[in-house]
This record gives sequence, structure tokens and C-alpha cells, in this order.
Amino acid sequence: MSKQMEIIQALNVKPEINAKKEIQSRIDFLKAYCMKAGAKGFVFGIVKVYTNATGEPISFL
Repeated sequence: MSKQMEIIQALNVKPEINAKKEIQSRIDFLKAYCMKAGAKGFVFGIVKVYTNATGEPISFL
């Protein structure tokens, strides 16, 4: 077994990804979650974290 296959199995991920299907899967999940929760929408936040040379966070935007 190749190292790549070992990693795929260890992480329980798909060996190939179809971007369109993955996007649709996430949309379907968010829609179902929103409807089940009785929400009228979502608020998404995007955070950019800047780190120093050792990987420690130094600022957030």
C-alpha cells in the first residue's frame, strides 16, 4: 500500500474530490440545518490570523 493510501485511510478522507459535489453537499447541509433550526439566514465571518515566525498568532483582522 502506498504512503498516500495509508494517509487517506488513517484520516478517513476521500481519495479523490469532486469540487462541485462537495460544494453542493455543503449547501444542502447548511440549508437543512437552517430549516431545522427555524433560522431565517446565516451570518458568516471570515477571520485572517497573522502569525510570527514560530506560528504564534500576533494579530487578527
